[in-house]
Amino acid sequence: MTASALAPADMWAIGSIGSPQNAIVRYTGTWRHISAPALASLQFNGIDAPAAGNVWASATLQTNCKKDYLVHLGNGRWSRVSLGSNALPAGITRVPGTAALWAAGMSGGKATIWGLGRVG
Repeated sequence: MTASALAPADMWAIGSIGSPQNAIVRYTGTWRHISAPALASLQFNGIDAPAAGNVWASATLQTNCKKDYLVHLGNGRWSRVSLGSNALPAGITRVPGTAALWAAGMSGGKATIWGLGRVG
């Protein structure tokens, strides 16, 4: 399980319920499985929560053709951001002291870092 903590009473994690890394859970005193249409059928690679209500996870959709995404909790709703068909995100982290995020992995057989937001 991979986790990201905002405060001791508000933690997010990815884990398994039925298949590898297919769940996002939130801890606010007890663990609760998060369910949303944008999260359906995804396998999660990493998660980070730069602020309350601003949660990002890297994920893969394993269907007829593999697609990779960043999923985001913004305005109270989960949404998917496509990284393209050749992407394979392995993890995600915030840039310390900023609101920016970096995701790292492979794209087209090459090591890749995706950036989101301003670093400076």
